[in-house]
Amino acid sequence: MSQPAEWGSRFVAYLVDIGLAIAIIVVFAILTAIFGAVSNGLGTIVNLFGNLVVFAYWIYNAIYLQGTTGQTIGKAQQGIRLQSDATGQPVGPGMAFVRVIVAAVISLFTCGIGGLLDLLWPLWDKDKKRLTDKVLKFGVVVGGEKGFKLPFM
Repeated sequence: MSQPAEWGSRFVAYLVDIGLAIAIIVVFAILTAIFGAVSNGLGTIVNLFGNLVVFAYWIYNAIYLQGTTGQTIGKAQQGIRLQSDATGQPVGPGMAFVRVIVAAVISLFTCGIGGLLDLLWPLWDKDKKRLTDKVLKFGVVVGGEKGFKLPFM
């Protein structure tokens, strides 16, 4: 059995993943302001494109990358990965999507409190798992590639 990842590594990985999304949002907010000053229509188009880029990043990082390799960009930086408890392998894009949806539903129906508890749960759980991962029988463990490599490099 693999060693469970520490909460600190998981948190830093989360910050990296969110930080990249925020960086994209900031760049497109600036571009929207610049192009919006020229024309409202151009600003709207740039804003829409920026939203699509953030959504594409989320799909690529949280679903495709994490599903196929077990690692988001942040997890790769921390040398940790998501795996199925049953097989020890990455969970696949479909189940990575289910993981995101389960976490969102927990958060939505508890006005965010369940989402916060889900993220903090590894701090006191003996297996160092989120509530979502306990339900889905997943685990975040130490291992995998350390450092991020683009798939085309």
